Amino acid sequence: MKLSPLQIVLLVVGVLVYGVVCYFVDKTLPHPLRAYFRYGVVGLAIGVFFYAMQQLVPNHRDSVHITKAAIAITAALAVFYEQYRQAGRRPIAERWKKFVAIALALAAIGAYFNGFRFGYPKYYHRWDQYHYYIGAKYFPELGYKKLYKCAVVAQDQLGKVRYNLDRPHNSTAPPPSRVVDMRKEMRDPDKKVRDLAGKNLLVPVKDTIAHAEQCQDLFTPERWEEYKRDIAFFRIVSGKGYWTDMQK
Repeated sequence: MKLSPLQIVLLVVGVLVYGVVCYFVDKTLPHPLRAYFRYGVVGLAIGVFFYAMQQLVPNHRDSVHITKAAIAITAALAVFYEQYRQAGRRPIAERWKKFVAIALALAAIGAYFNGFRFGYPKYYHRWDQYHYYIGAKYFPELGYKKLYKCAVVAQDQLGKVRYNLDRPHNSTAPPPSRVVDMRKEMRDPDKKVRDLAGKNLLVPVKDTIAHAEQCQDLFTPERWEEYKRDIAFFRIVSGKGYWTDMQK
């Protein structure tokens, strides 16, 4: 999020004007209507906040972090305001305490789950599952130190892999397909993976590919083919960028 000084000033002025207007309008309303007005003020403020996040912060992760900070700051201000009112012997009504507490709790739950925009398609964590599944299933061949190294060899040998995308709901047409050139990704001169057997640094993969037998000879032919299928699965469901990060 990059805001110009003018935009920052306008935002601050807008918040102040909104607060002042709401304060004076609240004072002019009959007492029975004030509760409804305040509910509306809070609801409108929340709606405007999330609309501003959408417009000013295109990165969803950053907007979630800002939202979490805003919730924490609001909760702290609410506590300070409650103490101020108590010190002036003008305690806040219990219904308002409950309203604010429930509103902040619901906002916190929504922020905890990233605004219910789940970051993992189909609701499982590919990074974790790769290490748990591949690490356990092929531990006799790979141990821990070859978890990334041998994946490079397997992917290089896979070459071009065609896979089907999910078919649209209620569609009877054949599912669309895509092709991934696995070997091309591994032959990228800038491709690096974490060297778990050495100093835990990122190293180029060219030497690993040049000595593929150091991995392939650890497997029986059947297990090697099965391993390659599993590597293809995780590469496809992860996407290129996420898959690259998983091996760092």
